[in-house]
Amino acid sequence: MKRSLFALALAAALPLSAHAAERDNGLSYTYFEGDYVSGDVQGINSMDGFALRGSAHFGKNWYATGSLSRVSKGDIDLGYSVPVDVDFEQTVLGIGWHADISDNAAFIAEAAYLRDAFEVENNSVGSADDSFSGYRLTAGLRGNLGKRFEGEVKAHWSDLQDIDGGFGGEINGLFKINTTWGITAGWQTDDLGDDNVDAWHVGVRASY
Repeated sequence: MKRSLFALALAAALPLSAHAAERDNGLSYTYFEGDYVSGDVQGINSMDGFALRGSAHFGKNWYATGSLSRVSKGDIDLGYSVPVDVDFEQTVLGIGWHADISDNAAFIAEAAYLRDAFEVENNSVGSADDSFSGYRLTAGLRGNLGKRFEGEVKAHWSDLQDIDGGFGGEINGLFKINTTWGITAGWQTDDLGDDNVDAWHVGVRASY
């Protein structure tokens, strides 16, 4: 009877143990995040908007990751006969792998589908849009900088159709209010043809 109860308790604890193992160094790979974003894109300064990001842990060392960001700016003089509104949207969908390198840090590697889209519009004249798809390869480090602070640094290579590939990087930070909620902030730069995309963000993350 005791053996049966022990086996039942062990079976019930296995899913919880797998989730706890994901956080045994304080790093969660299952979260949802909403950000305010401001950035410079293709020479257009101070575009702003939002970003939605998420990650879902599966298996022992794997996670799915994705993000959608969109920034805009209106009444821009791009050399046309009329001022235009410009929208830039980026979609990233990928898979990641992590491995602990210490009690407080982990190495991460990601491979993702990447899509950048532009739209130029004037209410009187009309609109034009274009998009470019490709891939992004990422490697980086993630770790605890204290009881409530977490840091992340990444380097990546992005390659889009009809646009020269280029290197980029990002630095992110997380202040943990509690085990679920946190405040995020970060900066990212990417090559996009002949110009860089530079953006910073601040937001809220819910970790599970």
